[in-house]
Parts: sequence; structure tokens; C-alpha cells
Amino acid sequence: SDVCVVTSKDNIDAYAAVKIQAVRLYELFHDLEIQNKQVLTRNSKKIRQHVSGRIVQRAEDAAEHLQSDDHYLGKNRIAKNLGAELFEADCHALLLAMFGSSIWLGAKSRGQAVPDGRSVFPFFPSIGIDKGCFAWDTKFTTDRRSKIGTPLKNQEYVHQLYTNPALRRKSGRGLLFISNKMEQTSFRSTALGIVKKKRTKVVYMQAKNLLAIYRHFLDHQQQIEDDERAKRSFFTFLKDLLTSTGAQKGGKILVLTDALLDRLIEKNQQELEELE
Repeated sequence: SDVCVVTSKDNIDAYAAVKIQAVRLYELFHDLEIQNKQVLTRNSKKIRQHVSGRIVQRAEDAAEHLQSDDHYLGKNRIAKNLGAELFEADCHALLLAMFGSSIWLGAKSRGQAVPDGRSVFPFFPSIGIDKGCFAWDTKFTTDRRSKIGTPLKNQEYVHQLYTNPALRRKSGRGLLFISNKMEQTSFRSTALGIVKKKRTKVVYMQAKNLLAIYRHFLDHQQQIEDDERAKRSFFTFLKDLLTSTGAQKGGKILVLTDALLDRLIEKNQQELEELE
């Protein structure tokens, strides 16, 4: 985990070697006495910068892996399902880099009735928009088409979104499947059976689509981080894609195609450029 260690020993260099933020105890006491709480603020900023740097580097590595199946197939030769688990980790790295608030449940809850992760849309207090949350599940396969698991298991993932006390009643909700291959021909009917009458969107995308969204984010990252209008525009684009169930937003069940995603990204890019 990302921590800051306060040490009384002469081992700052040892901590730095393993990329752990550390501060000498006597320096901390001195700074606290002279600068009071400013030193805590300064050190917390250093930690956030350190964590942010690690997230960016991890996402860059993940984006390179996700360009083809070769990395994961090679890992499968080392241990069964290792490639699938690393595919899951890499998808999470890109979602975390974009959303900031993204939990990888699969890392600690293997075998339990939970999705691989959940990502939360940001809240915009200035206009009171709560854009909700979506669960995501990755499906790396060596077959020609990808299976999404049993309806009962996926229904539980959706149920968890509705019983989450952190979400408001009208918050957008979605279930996202990410795979390295095309969906099964029965995907739409299976997905309808999962959500039934709930206002939950089910989206199927391939890893190349997630990569395209991430590259679009990178192209405008500084603007999105610095300008709330740009941030709102980018996450509205993702909200429409991942949780909006209206017919103009793809309906309740969406199999994302390259052509559709290209049009959506181009539209959002134009909006962002107009805000510059």
C-alpha cells in the first residue's frame, strides 16, 4: 500500500529504494514546531503526487499489455489463469487512472460472489450531479467468443448496486463486461435476463475499446483535471455510454462497436476543444 513512514533510524535510502515515502522523526518534530500543520499538508501533497505517479506508470504498462493477447497468453503458460488475472489487473489500472475512484474487488475476493471491481463517477457539487456507479467484470478467453457467466451470478452483481447505501436512488447504474474477444451471439438475451425491469445498463466492450477511451482521456487529461467544465463533459460522455438507458444512449443493452465508439469520442473531443 502507499504510506508515509516516520523513522528514527538512518534508513531513508532503504525506504526510497523500495519506493516508500519516508521522513526522519527529528525533522518532522522540528518542522512541526516551526511550521505547525503546514508540514503535514506538504507531506500529504508529496504522498498524493507519489501515488499519482505510480497510478500513471501502472496504467502506461497496462495499456501496452492490452494492445494484444500475447502478454496474457505467455503468462498462462506459467500458471493456469494467470493471464486472465493479469488482464483483470490491467483493465483496473486504466479505469483507476481515469476515474480515480475505482475498486479492484477481484484482487482480494477471489471466488466470492462479487464482480471484479466497481468504479464511481465523480460528483459535481456545483450543479448537484451524481453520476452513479458501475460494476465491471473482465473475461479473458482463448475461445473465439467470450462467455459472461451465469445469469444468477450477474444478477447478484446488479443487486449489490441497488443495496449499496452510498448510491442515491436515482444514481446511474451499470454492469460492464470487458473481454479480449467478441461477445456470444446470445449476449443480448442473456443480459436482458440479468437486469429484467431494473434501470441498469449492461455494456459489452473489448479491450481495444477500453484502450481507445483511455487514449482519449490522455489526450485531454490536463484539461479534464484543471477545468471542471471539461471534467463534466468527459464524464457525461462516459455516463451516457455506461449507465444511461435511454434509446438515444444505446438502450439498456449495448454491444460497443468500434464505429459507435469512434463517433462518441469524436463528439466529446469537439466539446472539449470548444471549452479550451
